[in-house]
Amino acid sequence: MKLYISVFLLLVILTLGGCFNKQVSNTNEGNQNNNVVVSNENENTQSDEEITKEYDLAEISKHSTAEDCWLLIDGKVYDVTAFIASGKHGGGDAILAGCGIDATELFKTRPMGTGTDHSEKAYSFLPNFYIGDLKK
Repeated sequence: MKLYISVFLLLVILTLGGCFNKQVSNTNEGNQNNNVVVSNENENTQSDEEITKEYDLAEISKHSTAEDCWLLIDGKVYDVTAFIASGKHGGGDAILAGCGIDATELFKTRPMGTGTDHSEKAYSFLPNFYIGDLKK
C-alpha cells in the first residue's frame, strides 16, 4: 500500500512540475475547452547574452588601471582585469598601456613587444572578456 501511495505522489509531483512552460487544457461547466498557458515570467524578455551593453569613451577611460582594466579593440569593450590579475599575459605589463583607451592599434601592432599582430590564440581569448560595444 505504501508503495502505491509513494508512486502516486511521485506521479503527481512530476505532473505538476511538468506544467510550467506547457499548455494546459481546462474545461468549464459548458464542456468547452479553454486553453490556459502557464509560463515563466522571463520567457518574453531577452537573456543577458542577447542584450548588448554600450559604453562611451568617457566610461571606458574610467577603467585604466591594473586593478580595473577595460580595453577597446575594434569597437568592442573587454574587461581584462581578471586576466591581468592571473599573470597569464605573455607580454607582462605591456597590456596596461591599453587600459581605458582604444587599444586597437596596440593590440594589432604590439609596439612594446614584437611589433606584430597578436596570434589567433590571443584573439580567441577576447570573447571571454567581452562586456559590450562602443557607443556610436
